[in-house]
Amino acid sequence: MIYTMMHGKLHRATITEANLNYMGSITIDADLLDAAGILPGERVQICNNNNGARIETYTIAGKRGSGVVCLNGAAARYAQIGDIVIIIAYTQMDEKEARSFTPKVVMLGEGNQPLKSRGTEKRTGGGRLMLDKLIRWSTRYMAVGVMIAGFLGILFPAAMKPYARFIPTLLGIIMFGMGMSLKAEDFRNVFRDPRSVAVGAILQFTIMPLLAYVLVTLLALPPEIAIGVVLVGCCPGGTASNVISFIAHADVALSVSMTMVNTILAPFITPLLIYLIAGTWIEISLSSMMLSIVKMVLLPLILGLASNYFFPRTVSRFSRFMPMFSSFVIMVTVLCVVSLSGRTILDHGLVILVAVILHNLGGMALGHLAARRFGMTPQKVRAMTIEVGMQNSGLASALALMYFTAAGGIAGAIFSVWHNVSGSLYASYCVGKDEEMEEREETVPLHVKSRS
Repeated sequence: MIYTMMHGKLHRATITEANLNYMGSITIDADLLDAAGILPGERVQICNNNNGARIETYTIAGKRGSGVVCLNGAAARYAQIGDIVIIIAYTQMDEKEARSFTPKVVMLGEGNQPLKSRGTEKRTGGGRLMLDKLIRWSTRYMAVGVMIAGFLGILFPAAMKPYARFIPTLLGIIMFGMGMSLKAEDFRNVFRDPRSVAVGAILQFTIMPLLAYVLVTLLALPPEIAIGVVLVGCCPGGTASNVISFIAHADVALSVSMTMVNTILAPFITPLLIYLIAGTWIEISLSSMMLSIVKMVLLPLILGLASNYFFPRTVSRFSRFMPMFSSFVIMVTVLCVVSLSGRTILDHGLVILVAVILHNLGGMALGHLAARRFGMTPQKVRAMTIEVGMQNSGLASALALMYFTAAGGIAGAIFSVWHNVSGSLYASYCVGKDEEMEEREETVPLHVKSRS
């Protein structure tokens, strides 16, 4: 007897593009095809987790290292950008071969980067699999690592003080990594949905700064601490928001577009907002701060983007390490901030924690309400909720150390921990809500569904 067996699968791939004007097919990053053992031109089944659609088409090899997964032709009507799909390839074999056969299964994460492979251990090697686990572990438990870093900073305050001057450079490397993760598709997404991106930018640079001003006023925070809350509020969204959006089944394309656009705007808008809010009670060098953010954020971002454009294969090998490196930099930043301002944390830590929690949750709530007010889809509402509430706290702490006092960096350090906790809880809530809805739909009798 001949059996039809799965031989390769790309699990939880994210649709990056849908092209109605191209002949029917699905374009997949050639590296992903190789990883799953799927050939160009091979028939595949595509299962859409978002809408339940199941279609068949054939594969086209896309640019290596691009992460592209693009439905073409009529198949494009069965998915939207940001949808999560499972791509399955089958083969035929006799019973003896089928019983001993191990398919190649590749689990994909943000940016369609491979997280875990099964059935390919011999080719990938145990060392690489172990490294992948280490990378996932470092990002998954970053909040725990940051808290440990904070305690170490209090216990050994003199240990990290000499390294504080390296934080701007390390932050620049993070932004370089962010640039390496960006693709031409991310810029096209901006023009596909300019209204949502524009609304997101307006909400980002109004809700969080105004909320910061209200909180520091109501809590009567001293200037050296209040500036930290204001810095967090005036910074753009952080890259962690893209990961949380992915987990929460939000509109990932919108999340990435907002992070990218707001980061590009940050060198010009962030210093201006800080000056307008805090310029009356603390001295601020507007031009100097703009130049620093350009050096720390914009230039590394552009260099990373150029690297990905000209050297995609090389970049794909290194970009997988960036989440782990980002976690490391955040922990070093927290260590330095705590080491330089341990006394202030002991005296004002509780009120700063209250300000940070209210700031983050208030931003998420107002972002959610505003997105619904603008009539956005549930997936866009989730992305907007996350993007507005989750800030680039590393940039806030770096600016505090460069232009103000170490005490000003405390809010950013605490925010680094808290927004990952709140974001993860929100993502879990969203996933649970989706699963509950799916269960309800499965229990509805068929004749009731047909009537509706």
